[in-house]
Amino acid sequence: MDTQYQRRRGYQCLARDTERFGSLPLWLAFRLLPGLLLVCLSLLLFSAVPARAAMSSVEESLGELASGQMLLRDDLSGSYIPALMQSSKAHFDISGLIATVTVEQRFRNDSDR
Repeated sequence: MDTQYQRRRGYQCLARDTERFGSLPLWLAFRLLPGLLLVCLSLLLFSAVPARAAMSSVEESLGELASGQMLLRDDLSGSYIPALMQSSKAHFDISGLIATVTVEQRFRNDSDR
């Protein structure tokens, strides 16, 4: 008898909620939305882990570089080679508390491409 009462009570709650949301598909969408968002966020986080691991090796080699260098990527080995800097210019415009800086750098590509 208790199971029939619980089942009837469950149907009454479902009927009340579907009236509140307008239809059963909307009720399901709002009831399942938090779980669906949690699954999507976890998939997004887990898919970023391999990309982050691949970037860490590149970031380790990039950490040795000085500022203002341009890198040329070798497609075969995947390594980065700094390009030869020919000149560097900086122009400052200062007006009160606002400073505008324009930096111009020229590089030379010594690779075969």
